[in-house]
Amino acid sequence: MRGENVFTLLVALTLIFPTDCQDQRNVTAEPGQDVVLPCRAAGNKRLIAVQWSRSDLGSDYVLRYRDERLDEENQNPSFRTRVALLDGAVKDGDVSLVLKNLTASDTGAYECGVAQRGAAEANANMKLISTIYLQVAPPPPPGNPEDSRNTGSRNLHLGLIVSVILVVVLIVAASVLVLTCREPNS
Repeated sequence: MRGENVFTLLVALTLIFPTDCQDQRNVTAEPGQDVVLPCRAAGNKRLIAVQWSRSDLGSDYVLRYRDERLDEENQNPSFRTRVALLDGAVKDGDVSLVLKNLTASDTGAYECGVAQRGAAEANANMKLISTIYLQVAPPPPPGNPEDSRNTGSRNLHLGLIVSVILVVVLIVAASVLVLTCREPNS
């Protein structure tokens, strides 16, 4: 019975704190700025294709790089002159996207996928390695700088409170599990 409870606890913790190899990040910028959305392919295999996309664009993509050049065939027109790879090409697995002259319509979830050497067809074996959530928002209006510091302080306090509550809940759950699993003394 003791092993089943430990297994149940491990399954519950896995569901509460899932792990994923895919990199996820949030990036915030202002209209008119240029931004770099980071993405790096793991391993030393040669990359044969890179694709940056947004699910709301349908079959259009933000940027596709294959055969050692940019492919503009199905590129969304709003990105044609505003995107590039960070170094202009794939370099040491770095396939970060540079997005220039941001607008509010650039807000969204950007997905970076790569196909590495050995794939029969680049599109069929594209592997998602990074999702970047870009928020393009105007700067806060000029005003009292104390307001922004207080907001950050409140967020920090809220985060600490939630963390403490989570730790207490986990300790209580573990204690209950230990007490229910303990064999009665003879």
